[in-house]
Amino acid sequence: MAMAALLFTLFSLSAISTAAAQIQTPNITLGSSISINGNSTYWVSPSRRFAFGFYPIGNGFMVGVWIIGISNNTVIWTAKRDDPPISSGTVLLSTDGRLLLSSGGSNRSLIDASGVASYASMLDNEQRLIVEWTLFSHFSETNHSTGRFRIVMHTDGNLVSYPTDTTNTSRDAYWHSATWMGGRNVSLNLDTDGQLYLLNSTGFTVKNLAENRTGAFVYRATMDVDGIFRLYSHRIENNGSVSEESIVWKSLQLADLCEIKGTCGFNSYCNMGEDMVARCNCPEGFDFVDAQQTFRGCDTNFIKQDCGRGTEGSTWTVTTLENVYWEDDEYALLWVANEEGCKQACLEDCDCMAALFKGGRCSKQKLPLRYGNRTDSATTFIKVGRGGTVMDPTSREVTKTAFDTKLSCMEGSQSIVVLLLSLRR
Repeated sequence: MAMAALLFTLFSLSAISTAAAQIQTPNITLGSSISINGNSTYWVSPSRRFAFGFYPIGNGFMVGVWIIGISNNTVIWTAKRDDPPISSGTVLLSTDGRLLLSSGGSNRSLIDASGVASYASMLDNEQRLIVEWTLFSHFSETNHSTGRFRIVMHTDGNLVSYPTDTTNTSRDAYWHSATWMGGRNVSLNLDTDGQLYLLNSTGFTVKNLAENRTGAFVYRATMDVDGIFRLYSHRIENNGSVSEESIVWKSLQLADLCEIKGTCGFNSYCNMGEDMVARCNCPEGFDFVDAQQTFRGCDTNFIKQDCGRGTEGSTWTVTTLENVYWEDDEYALLWVANEEGCKQACLEDCDCMAALFKGGRCSKQKLPLRYGNRTDSATTFIKVGRGGTVMDPTSREVTKTAFDTKLSCMEGSQSIVVLLLSLRR
């Protein structure tokens, strides 16, 4: 089975009173529609605590699913999340059984279903993350496109977090559930009582991530913007409304977000300030790819002119970053007596653009550098061109760095579980 992109938040509705649970919403019949500027902008679930339809974001609207809250709604899934918001549009369950978005004079499918539907229903069902499915973070709190982090349910039973633009290898992982011996077809499940757990194909609970709770709550588990996977609860009040969120469990108990790989992009290093805010920094000779979104990383502000072999002079210089270390992805390793020996070894090597020195170990690096972070016992040497034309960072295209290349993802019929399409026989 190819990897499917799970583009919504796992959520669950806790047990509530029998009367509330029996609230019924009619099935959505063929030909039904909702519109941004129409009388109906969303379809609700039986409990009337979840809605599917148009929600405002920025200067436009997106199609998604949200929890209907007391003071504000909480978006838990967005359709076509990497498309720009629209100013007008209609969602239609067509007479031939397709769920379509009509906007700008064109119709397109919202989901890729395996057949045609006879009706639709907005449900309150619990959800699960199955083998080879991926849950992505939002790009930011105000931008719900594909974000910088993801969590994957692997075939070996391990649930693992990575930066988005990486392969599924241990060198890029920054959190895992330690359940790689969990058995076949392990899935992540969120039950109505708030229990978040990994279950294998025999029905055995491999691991509880969060225990069950009592009380009337709505639960949701989400890969957050900062790369931490969290379980939230929303209390159901006596009047049936849903309160603000509270954190029940989280994958990482970190005071330093710089420990999360991908917090800062290529060629930038992370520093945690006294205000407990992670900030990205560029080394000398580099500028931010996007000064407004510094987590996108840095790129050189000089043009490489020649081989760069020899001594420090008119063409090249070497800058020094004390107490900064990066992912050690060396193409050559040397053992030298001191920092000066490591610095000179990089300067004399055409391919070397940086070198990491720690305890006599000098590892030569090519660009881009990744996962830069503060440390007490390492030094980074970076080779910077002194001659040639200096590029204007304000004119550099964001696409210059591979950090901005998004992984393609499939939005299969499973990507909107909360909207049930009953197939014709």
